[in-house]
Amino acid sequence: MYSDIVFVEKPGVGSTTLWSQLLVDHHDTRIMMTKNNQYRENIAEMAQAADPKKGVTRINWINDNRVPKPGSWFTNKELAFGGVSRDLMPHLLSLYQMFEPDWRNSTPKWAKKERRWNLEDLTNSDYGEVDPNGVYDVDVNLQKSSQDFQEIIKSNSHATLLTEVKFSSPSLGKIRTIGDPSSIAKQMIQGGSKALSVLTQPHLFNGSPDYFVQVRQSVDVPLLMKDIMIDKIQIDTAKKIGADYMLVIQSLFDHKFLSDIDDFIAYGHKQGLNILLEVHTKEEFQNALKTEADIIGINNRNLDTLEIDLKTTELVLSGYEKSRIILSESGINTTDDIQYLKKCGADAFLIGSSIMKSDNIVEQVRKLVNSI
Repeated sequence: MYSDIVFVEKPGVGSTTLWSQLLVDHHDTRIMMTKNNQYRENIAEMAQAADPKKGVTRINWINDNRVPKPGSWFTNKELAFGGVSRDLMPHLLSLYQMFEPDWRNSTPKWAKKERRWNLEDLTNSDYGEVDPNGVYDVDVNLQKSSQDFQEIIKSNSHATLLTEVKFSSPSLGKIRTIGDPSSIAKQMIQGGSKALSVLTQPHLFNGSPDYFVQVRQSVDVPLLMKDIMIDKIQIDTAKKIGADYMLVIQSLFDHKFLSDIDDFIAYGHKQGLNILLEVHTKEEFQNALKTEADIIGINNRNLDTLEIDLKTTELVLSGYEKSRIILSESGINTTDDIQYLKKCGADAFLIGSSIMKSDNIVEQVRKLVNSI
């Protein structure tokens, strides 16, 4: 007979050693942990319908919950004994146990981790305040570049690259071990890059305004603050850290996740920033042309599926009569890619991953610059 019954939040403790010690120290206590999947009617029906002779071949678990807000215990490795993985793993194992009769003698193989997200996750109320941890609370007042990026694009006889300093992304995960961003920036410029994009978004890209500050203090080329801009707090930060451009995503406004794109762009201009307005579809492009954006970027990546198709630039620009500078973004890896996109009507090219993954940043940038 147990003297106490205690429900423990998963994962309970941080290691099997601690579990063993807990059971020894509290041998007269019944320790229970809730596995809520087994009480869900739809999952129970699926388990009953499964062939017990075949066991489990594959389970796909798609979690459509919203992104946890910054600073949540859910993303804190210390508070969650390892963060999201250890918090979610008990659910996966409980599913495996339900579907696999011989689960004690089998070894599950985790074939692939798929991270699914969408832009709405970053604009909903669950995400909370834009800056609960003070990420965008910077105490600097840096000057932007003395160079005009649009004039550089118009006069450059080679491929004009806006190269990107980023260490992670939702599609690739870790791209490069976090290092000195100013050193990376200098290598890009040495290779011939005319402007730089620096990721400041911390929760999906391991970016930081601090990285931007380090780059701004070490180079004079035009800089884009690359972030998912959803609040004027971020625009104020862009001004303080010496950004020349800020990114605005057209689809956030077209899908009503955010309101009044004209006011948002006007506020950016008021703070002395130029606007790179990003689109992915023909409809978004037509809407972007109605704004006062300085440069329009065509993202070859679908932000809902994260899939890339360079033909996106061609499709969006078909029938377009030139009136704005056009930047092609994402999936640009080779000199052939640049030459193709140039023929489609792109004036400049934003390139990040293929350069950040390179062992020789200077030579990789130089090769791409000389493609034209």
